[in-house]
Amino acid sequence: MATMKILFVNNGLAGGGVEKLLNDMLPLINESGNYCELLILFDDDAKYLKSLRNNGVKVQIVPKKIYNKGHFQRILYIMNYIKNNDFDIVHANEFPLIYYCSIIK
Repeated sequence: MATMKILFVNNGLAGGGVEKLLNDMLPLINESGNYCELLILFDDDAKYLKSLRNNGVKVQIVPKKIYNKGHFQRILYIMNYIKNNDFDIVHANEFPLIYYCSIIK
């Protein structure tokens, strides 16, 4: 059975519903034989960061110097991250990431 390489893209990891779902779901995806990572825009108040990493999920954070340069630089960073890591699926939930990923596609 072929494994899929999945990237989830989210704004951050504060205590919202999406973040809780990612915290619970991503380790299970990795345990299922597929591989997933999480790319977040910022790590302010990252309630679930330690939990995800402790459960073997790679979490990449957009560097603050890139984040602070604005939308275009963020889009380029995400685009290069996707390209350099050859993901089969990219999933984004929140604004503005759904727009960023639509532009990248």
